[in-house]
Amino acid sequence: MVRGEWGPQTYQVVPGHEFVGIVTEVDSEVTKHAVGDGSASVAWSTPAVSARMAALVKDGTRTQGGYSTHVVVTEDFVVRVPEELGLDEAAPLLCGGATTYSPRTRWAPRSTSCRAGTFDGLLNPVSGNLGRGAYMNLLALDGAFVALGASSEPEISFPMFAVAANRRVLTHSLIAGVRESQEMLDFVIDPSTLA
Repeated sequence: MVRGEWGPQTYQVVPGHEFVGIVTEVDSEVTKHAVGDGSASVAWSTPAVSARMAALVKDGTRTQGGYSTHVVVTEDFVVRVPEELGLDEAAPLLCGGATTYSPRTRWAPRSTSCRAGTFDGLLNPVSGNLGRGAYMNLLALDGAFVALGASSEPEISFPMFAVAANRRVLTHSLIAGVRESQEMLDFVIDPSTLA
């Protein structure tokens, strides 16, 4: 991203897309958060918010993402940081933690077997190309191979029949939405919250 591997960048900018802080002011119509709440903005949760993060602010300067000293955020794109979790602990969870948690909501394990051909899902943290065929063959019927994060590689390859066999899925988890991000933070504090 910083070097333009995902497309042209406008410099000078310090990227940051999810960030934590304390609510210092709320509009009279805000109902989900109050002054003093620990909160986190999940800014890349929708294309509209992504565009806003990259946009110019009213005075013509560029926004600086999560490295800004203050941000104005619509309450629908803010999650509550549980009191038991420090802001410094919550911040790194909002990207990597949420990206890893999100596939769990779609491809929850159905079995506990660890034999080849029985895995319901595999999470792949490798950002470059690798031999996916062998990994695909570990998956069960309707199993999912989930690439986490984003790669600087413009294309990935995979053997078609390894995916087509047994209706396997090759998919990606780039970021979680607001609901999943809140669930993930709640899960960190109390694993029994996972339905």
